[in-house]
Amino acid sequence: VYEIRLHIPKSKIPMSYWATSHPKVHYVIIGIDSYPNWLVWNDEEKKSMPVPNYDVSARDALAFKSVFVDQNRMSGTYYLLTNNNATKANIRYAIEKAAWAAGPNDYLVVYFSGYADRDVWAGGGSKPGGERKLLDHIVPYDGKNYGDINMAESTVITDGELEEWISRFPNKNVTVILDVAYAATFIDGVVREQSFDEFEFELLALKGKDYTVLAAARTYERTKAWESKGSLFTTGLLKGVGAINDTYITAYQLFVYARDWMWEDLKVTDQNPVFEGPQNRVIYIRNPYQWR
Repeated sequence: VYEIRLHIPKSKIPMSYWATSHPKVHYVIIGIDSYPNWLVWNDEEKKSMPVPNYDVSARDALAFKSVFVDQNRMSGTYYLLTNNNATKANIRYAIEKAAWAAGPNDYLVVYFSGYADRDVWAGGGSKPGGERKLLDHIVPYDGKNYGDINMAESTVITDGELEEWISRFPNKNVTVILDVAYAATFIDGVVREQSFDEFEFELLALKGKDYTVLAAARTYERTKAWESKGSLFTTGLLKGVGAINDTYITAYQLFVYARDWMWEDLKVTDQNPVFEGPQNRVIYIRNPYQWR
């Protein structure tokens, strides 16, 4: 083992990394509206068509960054990936870079707003007669669901893959926020039934792994958004930062605020967020000069 001691002038170190009394949060923030290689079946047109672009998820990601990175005393590094930058390889690399940059007591937040489903289809995007495989997954920009079923499976991000990537973080201080349809499939602990290989099985979801997971909807529910504005669940989380008076804010506090705001203020009845993991994980520290 060789040790090389380096001297780095303090002027070259970002102020956010000078001596502090609290750990840092490293962010991987993803928002995807455009899916050029992902098709969905349209009953009215009787054909497969591209996923509609609602111009919502990229806005979600930018709004999330403006609050949790720009206004957070815990903010460390961040990686903002939207649309064509949010490929599967780039998402994985961003999580790896966050792990490399983290100290032993730091935190990781992975935020994803975009498209997800409970099945992978090949042969034309849920086209009747196409191959179907039950698989918990979120879809990166380069996800592809036509052609060979194995290609479709390999281009999505499964719950098992996401777990493998975040497990490289130096501790369990990880919060995953999924503002996607069927988000709770990542934390339901269910092994999906396979129909293509009797020896194949899915890794268990993120349930019981000591990670904090905020799922925007139950396993059978889709999510709601204001078109060209933002997703309801993400909007609730951001409103929670301003509404909660505490200096130290946990992921669970934000989850409860967003859930109750959707239920009580917006009267939403068909989208029910789900929480998994430790409730005391602080992910936001308010600056003393912030107005509330």
